[in-house]
Amino acid sequence: MARVSKLDTARRVQIFTVHAVTVFFGLAVAAEKLVLTARADQAYVVRSWITGILLIVVYGFFWRFHRAAFRRDPRPTRDLIIAGIVAFAAFGVQPLGGEFAPVIWAMGFVLFVSLRTGVVLVLLVVASCLSYLAFAYDEARTLGMVLHNVFSMGGYTAVTCGLMVSLRWLWAVTQEFHAGQEAKAKLAVSEERLRFARDLHDLLGHGLGVISLKSELAAKVGDRDPGQAAAEMREVRRLAQDALTEVRAAVRGYRRLDLGEELASVCAVLEAAGIRCTLNAHFDGLPPERCTLLAWAVREGATNVLKHSSATHCDITIEKGVLEIRNDGIDGEGIDGVAGRPGNGLSGLSERMASAGGSFTAVPTETGEFLLRAAVPA
Repeated sequence: MARVSKLDTARRVQIFTVHAVTVFFGLAVAAEKLVLTARADQAYVVRSWITGILLIVVYGFFWRFHRAAFRRDPRPTRDLIIAGIVAFAAFGVQPLGGEFAPVIWAMGFVLFVSLRTGVVLVLLVVASCLSYLAFAYDEARTLGMVLHNVFSMGGYTAVTCGLMVSLRWLWAVTQEFHAGQEAKAKLAVSEERLRFARDLHDLLGHGLGVISLKSELAAKVGDRDPGQAAAEMREVRRLAQDALTEVRAAVRGYRRLDLGEELASVCAVLEAAGIRCTLNAHFDGLPPERCTLLAWAVREGATNVLKHSSATHCDITIEKGVLEIRNDGIDGEGIDGVAGRPGNGLSGLSERMASAGGSFTAVPTETGEFLLRAAVPA
């Protein structure tokens, strides 16, 4: 099972919220209609059925508007007009109960307009519905009923449309935050590449330049002074060996991780990914090679949390040469995404620990967490 990203989770939550609200109001209307039609005449029953069908059509349009808005598709102007006609037709056929159709249409319309335009739209919808109710029913013209209709219909129209605007804003903020996290990760990779390229240039640029000059000089004096040419080529060989030694030293330096820096980096990356990280590490007195082993374990463990779990919290502890990384994001996939079988990263880490005389385990716990444990010899 692939890991569900936090962006997908946010999208599903807002979709569920919106449609739960609309379904709730739909069920409320249906319950009201069942009560009223039980003691109504045949004409009222027919109008109620027609209104119900038109409400379903409007809700179908609303589903499409909602998906289009949250995918940032172009505004479906034609469908908005058609849905508005259907919504007010439902209200005209049966004002009591049919007033939900214009509200649902307004909930979809406000997703594509500015806040000021949305407020004007809500006021126009409420005013037109209240005016028609007063025209169609004499009892709706009394002061008490007018106030009741204003507060009831105006209230839930403002609340539902405000909810849609708020969710649209929240979704935009969530997308921007997710894009910022991706940009931050890409920037970190780019900076590391630039640092590596800069180090290689500093290491090899001067040495290769001198080798080129020495080789050119040996070629020029080769015919008239073979001894000098041979001396220059011996110097070229020495420079090449020095450059090779420097490159190997640099590679060993990259492979020799600093445990303190790695812990700080891992915590920052986990926090940026929305995973709360708790660190409690004591490794003073450990030999440098043991610290390097634990640093590799920290890096691989954090990678496993980011790639193969849905964790919200991660605890990292180091005590007496024993590293434990515990997270609450176990998703049933086992280690590195394959049930019961370790992936390449953790397998390589296990082999590295074993070759150094240490131990390594990565298993789910009885409390529903995932525990990576690496111990190095003292």
